[in-house]
Amino acid sequence: MQHFAAKTEEEFSYVTSGFVRTNETANQISKGRGEATLPKLITNHDITGNWFLKISADSLAKQATALGLKGSSIELMAHWAYEGGYPETFYEMEPRAQE
Repeated sequence: MQHFAAKTEEEFSYVTSGFVRTNETANQISKGRGEATLPKLITNHDITGNWFLKISADSLAKQATALGLKGSSIELMAHWAYEGGYPETFYEMEPRAQE
């Protein structure tokens, strides 16, 4: 027996990894919330893309190389995510996520 909640006016976003199973889960949550249509799914690609970069991905790779980072742009992003900094390269994560 399935129980479905009544649709609320609360703003709600569905963010998925893009894998079939996460999309299916989002669709089931939508049904459970009483929504009449399938939700617009925001995949992590939509989010990760370059939403946190102030510069191009190519410039990021060049900056990482200039800093001597062995992991290139991935290592630079890790430094930013865990330690902060690089304000000329990255947006502040929390305010940007709120956007």
